[in-house]
Amino acid sequence: MRLGGFFLITAAVIAVCPAFALDERRVVSPDGQVEFRLFVGSQPESSLSRVAYQLRYRGQLLIDTSYLGFDLYTWEPMLGENVGLISETHSDHAIKARFMQNGSLARLLDVEVRAFNDGVAFRCTIGKSTGVERLQIADETTEFDLPHAPGTPLTLPFVAEEKGVGWVAISEVPVPGLPRMGLAEEDFAGKKILLSRLTRKQVYPDVVYDGKPPLTLPWRVITIAPTRELVMQLAAERQASLASQP
Repeated sequence: MRLGGFFLITAAVIAVCPAFALDERRVVSPDGQVEFRLFVGSQPESSLSRVAYQLRYRGQLLIDTSYLGFDLYTWEPMLGENVGLISETHSDHAIKARFMQNGSLARLLDVEVRAFNDGVAFRCTIGKSTGVERLQIADETTEFDLPHAPGTPLTLPFVAEEKGVGWVAISEVPVPGLPRMGLAEEDFAGKKILLSRLTRKQVYPDVVYDGKPPLTLPWRVITIAPTRELVMQLAAERQASLASQP
């Protein structure tokens, strides 16, 4: 696991199966039933650490270790890899954590998380880096390691039934002028991992966004409810609520 040498890792190393984590921070819902764990974890088959998360509901692991990040055109490594936590701000049932990528350009990635009794929402902000005036996003690489039945439609909102939990929905809060999120699947260790994929323009197939930093991406929303009908309703209500807030 490679970490940058110019910042100090302050949190203790804790066990997180299958990887291990640094700088773990937890955001808990008002009723204490929903817990979002944000950390920097090792990646299987890679020497680079990466921003990751887990989601628990009523003490049960709902979304296993899933990684966040962005593939930026001509940038190496991926934004979200080889990072360390450098600052954080807290409010009621929310956190905004700033990560810095090792390198001379000091690339910044903020992750904002809000926890609710019916789920969580998180979004990323790509910060302005020294000497970088242009931001070109090739794709998003955020994962959702959520068990789901084969053949479940990969459309938004993505809805799946979870044994012992109820129903889970993945959705987003669209932002005008920014590419919409879609989902794809990747086989890993015998299971299907959901991946965020951004809508492409035919004119620029290699770049989904071309602009200037800083850039705040849309909210990714995970909603939990006992029935399919209710989870769809709550997801729509949460999207509307987040869309009306800064």
